[in-house]
Amino acid sequence: KTNQLWLLMMTYDYCILGAGISGAIIASKIKSLSKSFCLIDKGRSSGGRLSCKRMGPFSFNHGLQFFDSNKENRPWFESLIDDKFLAETPPHQILVPANQIVKKILMDTPVLTNEEVVSVAHQDSLFLVKSKSGTEWASKILVLIIKLNRSLIFQ
Repeated sequence: KTNQLWLLMMTYDYCILGAGISGAIIASKIKSLSKSFCLIDKGRSSGGRLSCKRMGPFSFNHGLQFFDSNKENRPWFESLIDDKFLAETPPHQILVPANQIVKKILMDTPVLTNEEVVSVAHQDSLFLVKSKSGTEWASKILVLIIKLNRSLIFQ
């Protein structure tokens, strides 16, 4: 018997799993195309491996300390330089807590946090995503920006 409860759910054009810098950039691009999407992350906030540990008045970036730019992505880098997120001369050292870059990219973009995805199924041309909390989403396209582990089940 086929479970068709997904018919009652909102169907997104895209479901993006992972709200680190890659997921943030993809979500930003999809948003600029006026497509619907849900951005899901298992963490407490967006940023993924771009994280920062604060100790007193100091911030220590984990996972990334600088960016190197090229002509293709120069406008994106210039916006970060103008906002004093990155140093002007290459390699562009990060001047703020690294996760703030992702938060800037995702400004005004909803991120569903604390949602650990446990299964993904493909049914009737849709991807059905389910989290440990029991929340479910349906989308036409699934974008995986996550480290796959044994707990994620594809059906």
